[in-house]
Amino acid sequence: MHRATIFANLISIYIKRGIGKLSAYCGAVNAGCAAVCGIAYLDQAPLAVMEDIITNTLATISGMLCDGAKPSCAAKIAMSVETGLLAYEMAKTSAALWRERVLWVKMQTRPLRQWAESEKTA
Repeated sequence: MHRATIFANLISIYIKRGIGKLSAYCGAVNAGCAAVCGIAYLDQAPLAVMEDIITNTLATISGMLCDGAKPSCAAKIAMSVETGLLAYEMAKTSAALWRERVLWVKMQTRPLRQWAESEKTA
């Protein structure tokens, strides 16, 4: 359980790395996606499935903007986790949205697999 939590936090850092420090991008989307990657880690899902979870979640709901810490955050978190779970179900059946058309993926400098391999050697 602790490893899954740490893994989810690392995925959250990985996603945020491509977005930048100051952004109108809602962090709840990031957190929901990372939490579902932690669930996939507990299910021992392959790395390709986790890549598809990130791609599918962010392609679906990445347009959600942060309006500050308001009561709407709870609804945004619920929506993000629900979208992440849908993305996980899609990824388990190899249904991934096209990576080359997803803005977030274009912003990344390295694919998740390369990042994971570099973290293993560090």
